[in-house]
Amino acid sequence: MRNVYISYIVPCYNIQTYLQRCLDSLSSQSVENGSAIEYILVNDGSTDDTLSLLKEFAEKDKRAIVIDQQNQGVSAARNAGLRVARGEYVFFLDGDDYLTDDATQIIYDVCKSNEPDIVVANAFIVQEGKWDAKKDWKTCFGIESGLFKTLEFASLVKSLPISFKAYRRELLENNKIFYNEDLMIGEVYAFFIHAMTCSNHIAFTDKRIMNYLVRKSSVMRTVDVERDKLIIKTIHDVDENVRKQMPVLLDYSSYKLGLYNIVNSFSIFNYVKKSSYTHEIGSLLKAIRKDSIYREVQKYFICKNFGINRIFFSSLLLNFLPVSIIYYLLRIRNRIKDVLK
Repeated sequence: MRNVYISYIVPCYNIQTYLQRCLDSLSSQSVENGSAIEYILVNDGSTDDTLSLLKEFAEKDKRAIVIDQQNQGVSAARNAGLRVARGEYVFFLDGDDYLTDDATQIIYDVCKSNEPDIVVANAFIVQEGKWDAKKDWKTCFGIESGLFKTLEFASLVKSLPISFKAYRRELLENNKIFYNEDLMIGEVYAFFIHAMTCSNHIAFTDKRIMNYLVRKSSVMRTVDVERDKLIIKTIHDVDENVRKQMPVLLDYSSYKLGLYNIVNSFSIFNYVKKSSYTHEIGSLLKAIRKDSIYREVQKYFICKNFGINRIFFSSLLLNFLPVSIIYYLLRIRNRIKDVLK
């Protein structure tokens, strides 16, 4: 049996509408040296035709492995795939996203002269099914493509990236790194930070290896107060791993900005776009603002970015004004921006 170069792990839950495009992108993958590729497709208790589509695909493409389990959540589904993966590298792909035809070759080219622990790449953004060549997700600002020691990478990049990454499986296996199944928000970022703090080298390529679908129903686009309370648990999980594995990272601006961004993505900046102010939203935002780790990050950016700019202005508001007033001000700002577009 040929060695498997990369394992694509795809958690799937009620994704039949978008799944075929993802599967087609998997079947188009190849590497010039003929290395084997496997696709681990995890059905997480879907109630639509997702499982049927996965089984049909596996019948046609023997590189596919289907795992069928009761619904346990996306992190448990990813972990189920990770436990059976055989690839030198693993890549986690959601069932509504899809790879570029040359994704595997790009990853292989980055890794063939060295063995980075993590590969970070860019992606296209697909808006409601319409591909726009002008839209792309740039994961890293401040660096050019290349291989970096982990702390060198952290010192050069503006903010530690959330997506899109391939991980050396040996790194994950040796350090027993899995997704934290207790986290429902920001678990991808928490996984990356855990892996990063155990790594020696990170590679970045500015090439785009996948198409990321932006849907109104995605977690990043919906408002759920009870769910989003767990973002506090996520940043404490991240902080605990960093303090244990790589405490020097705590002082890096890129680390602090990563925390700042991941929290705000699921709190005030997300909510002001979607909902009028409510008591429940106010309670959530007050809880986040009182959190010790988040407050330290806010204070850092107030001191570092003193002046008239977005980060300073937002941090100042979030730290000192009543939550309800901040909320209304940001809602007004958004309306003005919409009118000026």
